[in-house]
Amino acid sequence: EKSIPSAGSSTVGDSIKSGESVLLLENLASPEECHQLLSMARDSLPEQEYTNIPMDKPGLTRIPTIPAYERASKTKTPCVPPLVEPANEICQTLLHRAFQCIDRDQPTISETLFS
Repeated sequence: EKSIPSAGSSTVGDSIKSGESVLLLENLASPEECHQLLSMARDSLPEQEYTNIPMDKPGLTRIPTIPAYERASKTKTPCVPPLVEPANEICQTLLHRAFQCIDRDQPTISETLFS
């Protein structure tokens, strides 16, 4: 992790909350997890199916997790189909791993942002 509070912030959490810092969690995902996610994202849909969905940046498409896709569907937000279930599981694992790391190593982040 690399995050250094600026002179005006008293904790890493304060620094992130004020937009002065970004937290980097190095090696959160293994090379194998990265490879699996990339492969599944590439294989999730034939490219021509993306062209009919209006997105902000042509040529760039975020593929949502299953819960994000369900939220987008409920609000009628344009969205490509979600990641396949195995990729969704990897994303959930990475999120839980990140939360554990933050809670263990940078508790001021949770205290500041979510209390």
